[in-house]
Amino acid sequence: MEPQVKSDATDAQEEALAEGKSWCLRCQDQTPHRRAAIEFLGNPVKASYYCLRCGGRVDPGARDRSTAARLRGEGVRLRAAAGLSLAAMLLFPPLLLAALIWILWRIL
Repeated sequence: MEPQVKSDATDAQEEALAEGKSWCLRCQDQTPHRRAAIEFLGNPVKASYYCLRCGGRVDPGARDRSTAARLRGEGVRLRAAAGLSLAAMLLFPPLLLAALIWILWRIL
């Protein structure tokens, strides 16, 4: 069983903090969410949205369970693809150099 974080805020306080409503996969309901952003020179670099009831991450575009699950899956795949792409960019030049050295070694 997954531990639940229970907020001490009342419903009125939750509504005051809320920036919108979206579907929370933990709560299985449409709940209010708040935005937490990292800003650099006044521009948001990364924004995360958190459910005010359980504290879980939510997507502000999710209005039902299927959309929330689809958006979460897309986010996971996007992060995995970005990590693999970065790894490929970092590994390709040394591997290419090693192959070039090996070919030159075999020729000479």
